[in-house]
Amino acid sequence: MSERLDGSETEPRLQSPADLHGKSAGGTLLICVERAATGNALEKAFEAHHWSSLTVSDGERAKWLVGVRNFAVVVISGGSPAWLRELVTQVRGATTAPILVLTECGNRLHPQLLDLGADMVAEHDVDDHWLDSAVNALIRRTGVAFPKLRYLVCEGLRLDVASRTIEIDGEQVDLSPIELSLLDFLMTHPQVALRHQTIIKAVWSWKYADERNALRIHINRLRKKLQDVSAEPRFIRSLRGVGYSFIQPVSQFSESVTTSTQVSESGQALTLTLRLRALRSLLQTAGDFEEASRMLVEFMVYEGACDAGGVFVRDDADEKRLRLVAQYGMPKSWRDAVKAGVPLTAGFLAADTVLSGETSHYVDITTMSERYRSTAKLLKAAELPVILSVPLIQSNVVYGALGYSARVDRAFTPVHLMLLESAAFLLSSTMGSGGPAAALDREDLPPPIRLAQPAKAV
Repeated sequence: MSERLDGSETEPRLQSPADLHGKSAGGTLLICVERAATGNALEKAFEAHHWSSLTVSDGERAKWLVGVRNFAVVVISGGSPAWLRELVTQVRGATTAPILVLTECGNRLHPQLLDLGADMVAEHDVDDHWLDSAVNALIRRTGVAFPKLRYLVCEGLRLDVASRTIEIDGEQVDLSPIELSLLDFLMTHPQVALRHQTIIKAVWSWKYADERNALRIHINRLRKKLQDVSAEPRFIRSLRGVGYSFIQPVSQFSESVTTSTQVSESGQALTLTLRLRALRSLLQTAGDFEEASRMLVEFMVYEGACDAGGVFVRDDADEKRLRLVAQYGMPKSWRDAVKAGVPLTAGFLAADTVLSGETSHYVDITTMSERYRSTAKLLKAAELPVILSVPLIQSNVVYGALGYSARVDRAFTPVHLMLLESAAFLLSSTMGSGGPAAALDREDLPPPIRLAQPAKAV
């Protein structure tokens, strides 16, 4: 049985063969077309074989997308030799992803396109089955590099999962392999009461006869190296008769899995600036906050910065819930589950963001099912496990949360994080004093989180 947001249970959804198709390869396709009609036809063809895709017709936008996102295959289709040569050159210069080109120019152009970086070239009139087989063949040859968790970060502490090193307040600290495993496990289950047996099984696999005593000894050693005091814990809290808890919120960051020559940093910064300016101009045309929220999430999905998004705000009619004001890209099952609102209690990621005022980023939210059970379950079913949750702040008051989700074949890069987080602040600033935060001054509403003011310089 599965659980709804309100705690009631529903029958589990059975998987069909269609659900399992292509799971071994996975990934998202980027379709670059010269004509919009061609893009629509290719989208339907790939969708029939259960491929997700994103379609563009602008070469600069295609270059931006492949520079900040890992696509399984890039499909380019057009009838103009000059356009095809330019697109292949632009895309190949920004990614090592395989390129499939469909032309309307005859066989003479094929060698040129292969020389410019295409991996496979064919005439445009191939059937849907050929397209599916060609994409699978290219992926089998190159593989799909799925983003992996690289860093676990909280205030004052960073754990590099790959190199197995940690930094505390900017200084590197040496930990033993057991201490690193302990810290890794605690940080991947933050703000959750972890029983002694759970930790022991994860770290030692029941190796020791007196497991609880071994755990206590290593926790004490770890605390000493983290400069953590049990009486006033900064990171690890003892729970009498239960176990331990990592008390700080932890954000996850992925490593880059592409081996391409990325778009230069200056080029990324310029593109990021132009995207934010375009978003600001768009939001200024909105009549109210709900319209601005809808515009923002649609813009971010269109730009390829995420695959779906949603905006929740504190409900002025029900002090115990958040209400959904806008979403784009989320499946019907998710929309149905949240249409009555999200409980404003710890355990739901959007609610946790509002209550804490902290930004959270998880490479795979399904690993956080103990803390965010309903959020993890819904996003797992939606196949959107990558999530960034940003507090919406106005007049130093947290009144809502903006969430961005993505598919398993990607994680948010630093450039994406800058764009997505900046957009959240842009949403509040664009709406000015007339936004939802104004309603939070009502006496019958629960007190909103108010952020601490920075200390004044003396």
